[in-house]
Amino acid sequence: MLRLIDVIAVAAVAVVLLLPKASVDARPALEGEPIELDRIAHLQDDVFREPTNVEALLALADGCLSFGRPDWAIATLSRFTRAEGLGEPWTAGRLARARVHLTLATARAERLEASHTVDEAALVERACADGPAECGPLLVRSGMIRGAMATLVEQHIDPAHDPQAAKAAVYKALHPSRSGF
Repeated sequence: MLRLIDVIAVAAVAVVLLLPKASVDARPALEGEPIELDRIAHLQDDVFREPTNVEALLALADGCLSFGRPDWAIATLSRFTRAEGLGEPWTAGRLARARVHLTLATARAERLEASHTVDEAALVERACADGPAECGPLLVRSGMIRGAMATLVEQHIDPAHDPQAAKAAVYKALHPSRSGF
């Protein structure tokens, strides 16, 4: 019986000594100033309280974009991509629809998903067709994003395989200018 206890003790010591060290470092999902993190937490609370509130969802998606998390922004607004123009969330109006699609286009552009970006920008234009005057700035922004990403689609450039060509094409499409002032 004592030999069995000795064998179990030796096995336990061997397991403890031979186990690999933990290779995963736990880090916070978002890093930033406490006030910025509190703002995101409050926005998440607002969305939790009112999951169909378009304004709360847009604010949270914009917050995710400001932290460099376009995938989170897409996930936040995913309920609007499933049923285009149908259901309760779209009762907020055409301007809200345009803002949702502009935010999705921005997030898709940050992920360099050119064809999805062009599709979302087209939805912004469709939502703003004969729409309110407030759609003007939204159309300008979506036009810039669409133009830059459309060049990647038209020239069949995959940013994952040729990032330099993608950068050059987007740079050329945006027509940057410099002043001598």
